[in-house]
Formats: sequence, C-alpha cells, structure tokens
Amino acid sequence: IQAATSAPTAPAGGAVVLLYTVTVPSGVTNLSTATSVAATAMYPTIPTLALGRLLSVQSFTASGTYTKSARARLIRVRGCGPGGPGGYAEPNSTGYTSAAGAGGAGAECELWIDVSALTSISITVGTPATPIASSSQSTSGSSVFGAYVTLGGGQGGGVGVSVSNSSGTQSVNAAGGSVTWGGLSSKVLSGSFAKSGAYGQQGISIFGNGVPAIGASSAYGSAASPQNNGSPGTGSGYGAGGSGGGSNSTTGYIGGSGMPSWFVIEEYS
Repeated sequence: IQAATSAPTAPAGGAVVLLYTVTVPSGVTNLSTATSVAATAMYPTIPTLALGRLLSVQSFTASGTYTKSARARLIRVRGCGPGGPGGYAEPNSTGYTSAAGAGGAGAECELWIDVSALTSISITVGTPATPIASSSQSTSGSSVFGAYVTLGGGQGGGVGVSVSNSSGTQSVNAAGGSVTWGGLSSKVLSGSFAKSGAYGQQGISIFGNGVPAIGASSAYGSAASPQNNGSPGTGSGYGAGGSGGGSNSTTGYIGGSGMPSWFVIEEYS
C-alpha cells in the first residue's frame, strides 16, 4: 500500500476514480488503527463513466426533424422505405381466372453516426402508393435520412391477367426499393449497412387455379395473406409489400396496401 495525498495521474484513455479515503494515524507501524471511508461516485463528477449509455429512443412514422439530446454522442438509426401495393386481378368471364403479383418491400438500413458536432437531422418518411384497379405498377415514395441515405419504396405488384382455365400465365415481378447514399455517407461509421428491398413475387394462374402472391417481407414487417375473390387485408409492421388480388369471378380485385415507412433512432452518450 502506498499512501498519497493527491490523486495519481490518469492512464492514457482511462480515468482515476476515488473509491476509499484511508486515514492512518501518525507513527503507527500497522494498519489495525487505520480507518476508511467509502467515497460517493456520482455521474456529475465522473462523466467519463457514462459513455455508451442509452439516452433515448425516438420513432418517426411521419416526416420531421431529429433534434439531438444534450449528452448524445452516437446514434443508431434503423429504418425502411414503404412497401409497394399488391397488383390488380382482372375480372373474368366464365372459365377464366386471374391472380396478381405482390408488391416489393422498401429498402432498409441500420446506421451508426457520430452526432457530437450536430444539432439536428431532417427526416422524410415516404408514403405508400395506393392500390389501384389498373395494370400500372405504381412505386411508393422514398424515405430520406438527412444527407446520409435515401431508402426507396417498393414497386407495385404485376397485374393478374385473365386467362382461360385450360391454359396458364403469370404476372411480372415487382422491384424492391433501392438505396441511394447521400453526400454525408462518408460520416457513417463502420458496422453500418443499407440494402435494397426484397422483390415482390409473381402471381400464377394455371388450369383454373389462381395463386396470387403474398407481399414481400421486410426486416420490420410482413404482408396479409392473399385470397381469391377478394382483396388482401392489412399486413403488420413496416416496409413490407402488399399481397396481390385474386379472382375467378366477373369481379376484379385490387391488391393489398404496402406497409408504411419508419425510422427509429437510439441515442447513446
């Protein structure tokens, strides 16, 4: 044991924390008469011990602005673009069937960003395209996180063409949302990633059996089950494509809606 009247020099990259004060009477040759008092270690006096602490979690389902908390040093950003709508199943004459394709999923990201020198970041949350009774494959809007990354929305599913029950056909695929890096992408830390959304699969009609496609899943959401002679219901979560419509009647059915966009931000000290 070495007595000291002042704190030693902190090692490189470290800190010195006072845990006990030991009082040794003058002239003693052993420690039997020494007394000790535990120190109180509190954040305001040793802020370096608080690095890496989760400070807050903020979720954005509409466009807005992220404003940094006072002690935030790093943020983890997860998000996705909106999914594309499911395709339209055409009406049929007797002896005909139609099955539409699925919408593609929105692009996704997980980013780590140093926000020490920042105060705020603008956020655009893209809008899912509306399912329509048309062969057009509408694409959902893009979601933008500052000047770091743009996450594209998924493409709408392919139309289910009416086909004779003695034959067969399939719709086209739907593209998933794409990733576009912004001017500040170099500020994104290692361990981050972004990926395109999954493709929406084809609807198939063959020999009177219609199989509309289920919407492409994302990491954060999934589509409702498709059905014949009906439009799919609403899926869950975020970023998934809508399922295709299906029909073996004289009524045409639109596809399901793509799931919305979303960003969630975790702040760390």
